[in-house]
Amino acid sequence: MNTALWTWWLDESIPAFVKRNYSPKAAWKDRPFTREDAAFFYRGIEELSDLFTHERPGSLPDYFSHPRFRSAYFLYFLPLQTAKFLRLFEEYPKALDAMLLTETELGCVRVGDLGAGPGTASFALLLWLAERSKTKKKMPAKVELHWYDQNFKIMDEGRKLAMELIEHVPALKASVEIHLHKGDWTKEVKSLPEFSLLLLGNVLNEKVRSSRGPGLHFPQLFDRARGGGILFVEPAARAPAQLLSWLRSEALENEWVSPEQVSLWGPCLHREMCPLAEGRDWCHSSFKAEIAGKWFKEFSKGLGSERNWLKMSYLWFASREHEAKAMKPFLRRVVSDPIHINGTRKRFVQLCEPEQVLRHALRQEEKLLRGDLVSIKDVKELPLRPRRGPGSLKE
Repeated sequence: MNTALWTWWLDESIPAFVKRNYSPKAAWKDRPFTREDAAFFYRGIEELSDLFTHERPGSLPDYFSHPRFRSAYFLYFLPLQTAKFLRLFEEYPKALDAMLLTETELGCVRVGDLGAGPGTASFALLLWLAERSKTKKKMPAKVELHWYDQNFKIMDEGRKLAMELIEHVPALKASVEIHLHKGDWTKEVKSLPEFSLLLLGNVLNEKVRSSRGPGLHFPQLFDRARGGGILFVEPAARAPAQLLSWLRSEALENEWVSPEQVSLWGPCLHREMCPLAEGRDWCHSSFKAEIAGKWFKEFSKGLGSERNWLKMSYLWFASREHEAKAMKPFLRRVVSDPIHINGTRKRFVQLCEPEQVLRHALRQEEKLLRGDLVSIKDVKELPLRPRRGPGSLKE
């Protein structure tokens, strides 16, 4: 995320696009993006951030219908959410290799971006493909990006911005097409084509906040996924994270994924009951990352966050044709940051075990962070004891 292309996209392409399309005065539209512009558009970023982070009942309002929020999303939240998908693409390269293998059978690499908004997840794929083209690895001859959303305006604007990126990279210009589909894709799952990869960003958080899965037709959705499978990315919050845990249980118990193969790219290392599906804790990941871009950094400082970490809940299902990479059976994933035991200098982390969490006492020099893998052979287990009230970890 510190490549020249990424920096150009954040510092030049996006700000210029926003200024052309959202400046209130025509005379401003073709001038360079300045600190005055940053201050003007920051107000919308701050409002949209409050909307995303404050507790709210039911579904999110249709913020993409408001120009102030669309410009705010392009300037700040598009890079942030794109960085999350891009980080996962880097974490699971074999899943994208499986995506590319479908080109011969499907006639192209066909990617579905469901609940696409401005094509956030697709921007990550475009940047990944652009970097791949530099390595001289074989590029797909044809890539079709299919965006599905009920708001055509935000998709259309996202496509215009995406075309600027595509025009900037010859390898993308030669192969990528973007197709927009307006409507409620959840009601048309059976009519969707087969995809090399399905991407869903914040769909559960924004569409299924008060109940578990109505109308999304998940079994049929899994039937449409080939190659790289289905990737869900959600906020690092309890409600969407535990919805992912519910979805995982449904997929495994009802065999929407193959019962005979490794059916999860990540983050799970086992197929048993999720230990964080209910209760106070929830599964989410933190990846150390610095998002380049001077305007992004200025907006982050204004919001009181340097954004040195990418935090998310995610679940990546493998397709039936291409199973995920098998992990060594003695590995466990860390599902907490280091926790101090009150009144002592001792620390521990929680590890993902079927139906429970395992507490591993850290040695003084040992450094483990959320998402790391650790060998069970090296684990010093702490006994689980009842907590003494909310937020307490007293022994």
